Amino acid sequence: MKRNSPQFLVGLLAALAISALSGFAQTAKELPALAAVTRDLKGGETHAYRIGLTSGQFLHATVEQQDIDVVTAVFGPDGKQLTESDSPNDRWGSEPIILVAPASGDYRVDIRSPNSQVPAGRYEIKIVALREASAIDRGLAAAQILFDEARKLRTQQGAPPKRAAIEKYEQALPLFEAAGDTYRRALTLLSIGIAYYRLNEFRKALDYFNQTLTLSVAIRDPRLEAGTHTYAGGMLDILGDIGEALDHYQRALRLARDGGWRLAEGNALSNIGKIYNDLSDWQKALEFYAQALPVYKALADGKQAEAVTLNNIGMAYSRSGEQEKALDYLQQSLPLLRAGRDKNSEGQTLLNIGRIYRLLGEYQKARTYYSQAQAIQKETNNRAQEADTLAEIGVAYSEEGQPDRAIEYLLQAVQVQHTAGNLRREGILLTDLGDVYNRLHQPDKAFEQFTQALSILQGVGDLSNAARALSGIARAEFSRGNLDGARKHIQESLALIETVRARSTNLQMRASYRASVENAYELYIDVLMQQHGKDDSQGRDAEALQASERGRARNLLEQLTEARVDIRRGVDAALIEKERDLTQVLNAKAQ
Repeated sequence: MKRNSPQFLVGLLAALAISALSGFAQTAKELPALAAVTRDLKGGETHAYRIGLTSGQFLHATVEQQDIDVVTAVFGPDGKQLTESDSPNDRWGSEPIILVAPASGDYRVDIRSPNSQVPAGRYEIKIVALREASAIDRGLAAAQILFDEARKLRTQQGAPPKRAAIEKYEQALPLFEAAGDTYRRALTLLSIGIAYYRLNEFRKALDYFNQTLTLSVAIRDPRLEAGTHTYAGGMLDILGDIGEALDHYQRALRLARDGGWRLAEGNALSNIGKIYNDLSDWQKALEFYAQALPVYKALADGKQAEAVTLNNIGMAYSRSGEQEKALDYLQQSLPLLRAGRDKNSEGQTLLNIGRIYRLLGEYQKARTYYSQAQAIQKETNNRAQEADTLAEIGVAYSEEGQPDRAIEYLLQAVQVQHTAGNLRREGILLTDLGDVYNRLHQPDKAFEQFTQALSILQGVGDLSNAARALSGIARAEFSRGNLDGARKHIQESLALIETVRARSTNLQMRASYRASVENAYELYIDVLMQQHGKDDSQGRDAEALQASERGRARNLLEQLTEARVDIRRGVDAALIEKERDLTQVLNAKAQ
């Protein structure tokens, strides 16, 4: 079974088994009979069995996977392949062997591992039914054929095959329900959710994942439940419900640890890290990524997940302002993604590398990576990623002094993310659009974009980008001559910036983040000095000087603290007590 997450198995290769060949080197009569049995299976190996059926006879067997992904296939008496089943349940759970015999004779059943690179596992065959087919039996066989056809369509590139897959899955659902096969119903609902996810229809996907969760609990399948929590959390993250997303990921982590499922544990840790990254708590994000990486490195099939986590580490460093370190992690991720042929993740990482080069001011290199990303996004029809790339191109044009061209790209990107319901990305792009309008000296339009962005970003808990939006509003107000409004919003922005900055205990990360938002502090000082110019009786010049010196003093104190220098040694106790009181007051104001 293929694992339908950002990490896919690599190299679908078939190999000859020693005891049972997958080809026609043995006739059906020479093969062992299909019966209840437990056997070891190597990666890439195939075991073949025979079973005699009469026309109209119903065969229902299951192959319980035990730490190895298998595919089942049935061949008719004439050697023609009749079925091939591969479910989205990875290395555990059951694969079906379901057939209504179209003719009498000996049938061959293959059980194979599609990946020669994976470690050996085991499987157990269980015979569920062997009888004259009833109407319900025929419905179950038809449902499985629909499911298998849908799987092949869902994995094809482009939207039309995925929509065709959804139609087939929907046709299969009532047939599985009529046969009382709740497990296959759950996998069908999960598959529909995955198809909608790939179509960027996240709310629809979430609905099907929630239905899958209900059934996975009902049939007491904690593996399926953990995997589905991961999908549901991903949709909620995209849709801006960070708290609920984190809850789903934490449930997945508990289930994975209780069951000892290392890959699921790594996925949950990495996803929790992403949540904290989005919440601008990069120190905590890196802690979770650091837990996930050794889990993936220890797994034979963990390379793709390792690559995605390296990408995420890179983006955490980027958002904290450490672009060179970010680039190093992204460059480590890219070859692993290419080796695993994970096109969507490869496209995202190429886009991220382009973004880093833009932040470093290397626009030609940035465009090279944007072009590579766009080629993949067109191939995969990933509209959400295409929108992000358009936005990046727009921001690059803006920074290079071509804001009119930037507007064109950003408006397209905002519309795509709005239609897809990707709230957080829409909020970030609105902020980018507001920045461009500020560059064009159109403060009214800038104010409108930033206000919309702020509402979204505060709602999803993205403090770092909310601070950007507030700073943008302040700049627009400054341009409109509303100095009181500018001062209010820049103070709110700085309060958020300090909150984000205080979350990290790493001196380098704090300093890098402070440097990346230095323009906000400069704007605050400019606003105060403009107010002083209009009314020198308010003492705004002293406030401006205080703001400037406070930033320098804070950086110095942090460096001394990191160096474990005790600056309070020998200081009068009354002064230390006064310092504590003032610190409490300042901290209360910053919250």
